[in-house]
Amino acid sequence: MRNAASTQSTADGGIATEDRPGGIGESIALPRNNSRVKPKPDGMYYLQADGVFRPVENISMTASAPVQPVALHGLQRRMILADDKTRAVQRLPKEMQVTRNAELSAVLISLDAPTPAVWASLKKHIDREAASAEVVAEGKRAAALERKKKH
Repeated sequence: MRNAASTQSTADGGIATEDRPGGIGESIALPRNNSRVKPKPDGMYYLQADGVFRPVENISMTASAPVQPVALHGLQRRMILADDKTRAVQRLPKEMQVTRNAELSAVLISLDAPTPAVWASLKKHIDREAASAEVVAEGKRAAALERKKKH
């Protein structure tokens, strides 16, 4: 005879409980982890000296412990540009500024501290980038629909 408090799995992955001996009560559906909200990572951009924004794929900052107790910790900063086909790792000089803007959800790497005008031009760049990506996605959807019609 089964215990009234026993449980057993159902075919759909939920858990069924027995609320009385010999009969199975209602199924309790447990939430799946697929419904989690996944935050979108910040966009990362490198502002070149000529005013052109380039996308950054990765930024790495590594602190190293000092050899002498009197010395300061060493900080190595590197980046990989997203539009660089060679995926070469570039070192960032100490004078480069790494700044995050929460409103734009963007990280900017530049030689000088960003001004409101720089953030405004970055926002325009992000908007243009999103618009062109939308046009490309629409073209891909149309091409896929056309291929389905041919078959």
